[in-house]
Amino acid sequence: MSEPHCPDRNVPEDPGLPALSRALDPKSAAEALQDSLGSVVIEKARLLRHRPGRRALVEYRVLTGSGDRRVLLGKLRAKGLDTKSYRVQKALREQGVAVPGVLGTVPELGMWLQERLPGKPVTAGLPGPDGPRLCAASAELLRALHDSDVEPLRAPHTLRDEVRILRERLPLVSRARPELERRVQRILHASEGLAREMELSRGEARTTGIHRDFYPDQVLQRGGRMFLLDLDLFCRGDPALDAGNFLAHVTEQALRDLGDPKALALCEEAFVERFVELSGESLRRAVHDYATLTLVRHVHISHRIPERKPFTEVILSLCEERLLARENRQ
Repeated sequence: MSEPHCPDRNVPEDPGLPALSRALDPKSAAEALQDSLGSVVIEKARLLRHRPGRRALVEYRVLTGSGDRRVLLGKLRAKGLDTKSYRVQKALREQGVAVPGVLGTVPELGMWLQERLPGKPVTAGLPGPDGPRLCAASAELLRALHDSDVEPLRAPHTLRDEVRILRERLPLVSRARPELERRVQRILHASEGLAREMELSRGEARTTGIHRDFYPDQVLQRGGRMFLLDLDLFCRGDPALDAGNFLAHVTEQALRDLGDPKALALCEEAFVERFVELSGESLRRAVHDYATLTLVRHVHISHRIPERKPFTEVILSLCEERLLARENRQ
């Protein structure tokens, strides 16, 4: 077997996630992974994502005892092993939903393992001629998730939770950008009105297991197959929320990458039409309403991510346009 890769000397110190340094040391990590994988050599450990004090995602390139090379992902959490996400993804895979296979848990590192699948996120293909087909296929994958009878292990997520998130996050934009405060307050007020209208029109909407963070980057294209990624927020909720979230992210991508929120309109149309064909015409309005609420949330997301800050005011204007158009129709 080959020798393990030297430890990364640039491992970030994270007192809130002390297991991270060990997880990134190939020799130490290999010892911890033995119970799940048997004897392996970790040829390289690479930090892919890191939220200090909260969680991290590590890529492992391993050589197994039988001589096979594999690429794995390790998901670490400061609060300890996330057994809920592990169990849900394992159950979904067993039911035939296209998600990466799980490979075991490493309690001493607060980490669970899954295979890393090769492929490209759907996001990359949206501007091309295949974009509408990819979006329609994403709707089919989403419906498969909603149709599964895997019981969510997290608390339900409701429309009121969506509004609560806006109330918590939009004031952060107002404080940092006081010149936008009146406009931000106005879209928050209009969003609350939209949510009240949705509650009246939706009534006791049917709930299913939902992804809760479904957008094109969460769908992996691998040859002719599509795979659903990152089920960490899987819970019970309104299936239209997932579809609206996807739709809003496509609009935001069009605005940010192509300079026109309507540039990927054919992709949006293909997604919505396939989703309502599979899930019911009665969800169409809710999908668009949830998309509007998600765009409002993107005002804060753009403010939070440094490279997206230049788009905050443009997204705000788009939200104003949509919410004011709704008010004028009433």
